[in-house]
Amino acid sequence: MTNIEGSTRVARVLVVDDDIHIRSALEAQLKILGHQTVAAGTGAAALGFVQDDHFDVAILDLHLPDMSGMELLRAIRERDATLQCVLLTGFGTIETAVQALREGAYDYLVKTAGFSEVTRAVMHAVEHGRLLREKQDADANLERRSQELATTLDALHETRARLLRTGNAAVMGQLAEGLRHELGNALTVIRLNINLVTYYRDDTDRFDQHMKSLEQGVEAIERITMALRYFPTDSARTGEVIELVKVLRHAAREAEQAHTQFTGNLVLNLPDSAPVFGTQFQLLRVFIGIIENAIEACLINTEEKQEVTITLAADTEGWRVSVHDTGPGMAQEALEHAVEPGYTTKIERGFMRGLGLGLFVANSVLATHGGYLRLSNAPGGGALVEAWVPNSPFNFAMVKS
Repeated sequence: MTNIEGSTRVARVLVVDDDIHIRSALEAQLKILGHQTVAAGTGAAALGFVQDDHFDVAILDLHLPDMSGMELLRAIRERDATLQCVLLTGFGTIETAVQALREGAYDYLVKTAGFSEVTRAVMHAVEHGRLLREKQDADANLERRSQELATTLDALHETRARLLRTGNAAVMGQLAEGLRHELGNALTVIRLNINLVTYYRDDTDRFDQHMKSLEQGVEAIERITMALRYFPTDSARTGEVIELVKVLRHAAREAEQAHTQFTGNLVLNLPDSAPVFGTQFQLLRVFIGIIENAIEACLINTEEKQEVTITLAADTEGWRVSVHDTGPGMAQEALEHAVEPGYTTKIERGFMRGLGLGLFVANSVLATHGGYLRLSNAPGGGALVEAWVPNSPFNFAMVKS
């Protein structure tokens, strides 16, 4: 076998062949490429190495003095299903090749093949084994996350039971159902696409497609986690002087990027500067949520001009942020209950989409800043959300979010 130029991913390779010359040549050539190799002349010796050490690839002779390569292949796969095996034979047939692949061999080569073919087989087998191990790790991580989710849901059910005694059972039921539905969808997307990423490892387009779906599933979980992160607690807030203009520009950019299907106008009417006292990351999440709601309202009203206008103006020792959309506006019930926890009008295929916490959290965060939230329908149509934030320090210790 001849050597080839270039390098491959460094791997631990087990070479098993009863012919010392072939065994030595394979071992030497693989070492030249930087692989760590261990050689064995019998199946029993090979199994001993597999039992005591970790390997990425095993190159197996089809005919060994103490067992067949097929038997050794089955024994190795029973011990470690991620260890990829390449079978070598002096006289290959289609029947033995088919059998080898059915038994779980990654590849099947005749010994007359050039070393470049062996090198490629090793390289691809290493990558395939890596993907399988990543899949196993991902599955284990998903199982752990599922258990954590089950524990969280148990805690929510316990809280719901306590709230039954205080008259708030309906609110908690909606929150728990929303959490279960949203996380269940995200975990399903991740679990399905992990399998597809492995299956389409050699199809670049499909691989990229399912990797993007995986990222979307993770982003969905991150959004849910973020919503719960800003759920009001009993801890007092601390703040600093921040630039509200920068917060609004950042929020508008984030909201627009999250809704690529929105092709309308996002109009910003902002002064050069608007200093306020507060917590930047909390106010950022408040306005991202408000602007996203406005964009989604525009997407519902497809027959009208799609436009969201964000206006910031000085108003009695503070700043008023007005977000107006050209959507269908808000029903009277929504105007009355939108800031209540668990209330949502976002329904898809009969299921509640989201946790119904967005405006509740926004209203609570603004309250901790000494501000408030006001909802109405604009005279010319569409919803109008107004948020007022004071421009002077507010005693955060006085108001618990």
